Amino acid sequence: MAKPAQSPPDWSEGAPDMPTRAGQSAVLDLVHLTRQTFGDASLEREVLMLFVRQAKATVTALRRAKSDEERRRLFHMLKGSARGIGAFQLAEMADAGEGDPASAQRLEAVCDDVALIDQHIDALLGGSAAL
Repeated sequence: MAKPAQSPPDWSEGAPDMPTRAGQSAVLDLVHLTRQTFGDASLEREVLMLFVRQAKATVTALRRAKSDEERRRLFHMLKGSARGIGAFQLAEMADAGEGDPASAQRLEAVCDDVALIDQHIDALLGGSAAL
């Protein structure tokens, strides 16, 4: 039996319990996310959960990377993923890291932002983002 389609969340007022401005949370452009997922709430949830898993793995790999070229590739990958879900601040940070992959300060800023986004997504999904 097919499950009834969930109606997409109304992000016009932003995410619950997060600082917002017209359809945008503090760390995610939720209107962009809704457009990217064609308004499909279950797809939004799946994409966010996949992003969290991938971003955490990328942070681990960045911390273990042995070369600037490896860090550059990882920053680039994270930049694209972040843009896809509307995490534009993280995408900008990853872009800066891609340009300066030896910078420990840029690495820590990206790692901190990934942790913030993880917490934010967990709150959006009601605690189900923890993987």
